[in-house]
Amino acid sequence: MPNLTVLQINIDRGRAAYNLLLETAVETHSDILIVAEPSRDIVNSSVWLTDHRNNAAVRILNSKIPMYGTGGGNGYVWIDTGDSVIYSCYFSPNADVAAFEADLDHLKEDIIRSGKQAIIAGDFNAKAPEWGMPHNDRRGDILTAWIAELGLIIANEGNQPTFTRGASKSIIDITLVTERLSSRVGGWKVLEQESLSCHSYITFTIAKSGNPTAKLGQERFGWNLKKLNERHFTAQLKRGLEDSDTTTAEELTTVLSSACDRSMPRRRPCNRRSTYWWNKEIADFRKACTSARRLASRSNISEEVRFQRRQQYKEMKKTLRKMILSAKKTCWKRLLADVDQDIWGKGYQIVVKRLNASPSGVGHCKLYFYVIDIRYVSRNLARVKEVLIPLSQANKIYIRENTTPSKRSSTIQDENNDDDDENDDDLSISEADS
Repeated sequence: MPNLTVLQINIDRGRAAYNLLLETAVETHSDILIVAEPSRDIVNSSVWLTDHRNNAAVRILNSKIPMYGTGGGNGYVWIDTGDSVIYSCYFSPNADVAAFEADLDHLKEDIIRSGKQAIIAGDFNAKAPEWGMPHNDRRGDILTAWIAELGLIIANEGNQPTFTRGASKSIIDITLVTERLSSRVGGWKVLEQESLSCHSYITFTIAKSGNPTAKLGQERFGWNLKKLNERHFTAQLKRGLEDSDTTTAEELTTVLSSACDRSMPRRRPCNRRSTYWWNKEIADFRKACTSARRLASRSNISEEVRFQRRQQYKEMKKTLRKMILSAKKTCWKRLLADVDQDIWGKGYQIVVKRLNASPSGVGHCKLYFYVIDIRYVSRNLARVKEVLIPLSQANKIYIRENTTPSKRSSTIQDENNDDDDENDDDLSISEADS
């Protein structure tokens, strides 16, 4: 398994915070997302896994990461990546101590049952000096004892707050690791980027298995063999062997690597594109929001100045949310205009991708085009499937939804008879609509 980057945050169920999370995942080259208090976009999405209460979510972004199993309970959800299990957790501060203990017991049973190394991360709403808080509370005492019982290692480093609301600051977002896996987890830090949530982003790296001493985040990539200059490689290798007294495997590896570097470029990691609505204006304003938050959180200022700066920061966050929403609407209108000009363009490609279908298979179907406008997608995405299924089946759907029961049987029979007509392939859009 290659080195992995994990991004962790509580997004307070905010839709704008969710949108910004996806862009931050691109910027940080994250492979796995761990989210507490997910928005409806996550809960209703098939690419996310959520717990029984829809309070915790996890998603694999890197398609090369295997997923051998999934599961969860109240307050936690997990994915099995083969050599480890990743848990995303959220335990509400509104739950009483007894409920908190019961949820932790269930989580403990799940961890023990799996028998694998694990990472348990999320918002526990508990305070203790072990993860940077100056004092502990009742939930912190319970969680500390729970951690010791399982022999977990706390990955949190430093005392930078992970939660800030007005004057209130705390460290309630925690990352826990089983002992054997702890040597491969590093680079834990709280990011300063604006998240549009009261919580901050947390990122850490998991080194590839079998190499605990590998530098985290410093994985090197192989060479691009398609651009190999064979003549240059042969000459460099010959010169390297002649100039050095190669007697060990390590020395030979060094000579070979040098010859490869001089005769072909290295492969580059596949970087994901920014979210479709992201632009320089939003990026710059997000940086301004981050600066405003820093200014508002300074301790060496008067209460009056602090209040003014907090109000300014609040207004800037509102503006950032509106900018994101406006950018998404603009992109949507642009997509509609593109569909009007080319029905097989970007809009069609998005629909095919969303329906998990392949464009190459479309040529084998008799398509029914009365649902072709992408505007229909915004009203009823399920009906878009009619674009990608055989003509006769689409007609049956249309008849079922637009005729009375008494007329259906005869109409469907007539349509079935028309399936054998050799002129069916020439059916035009206007004929289908008439």
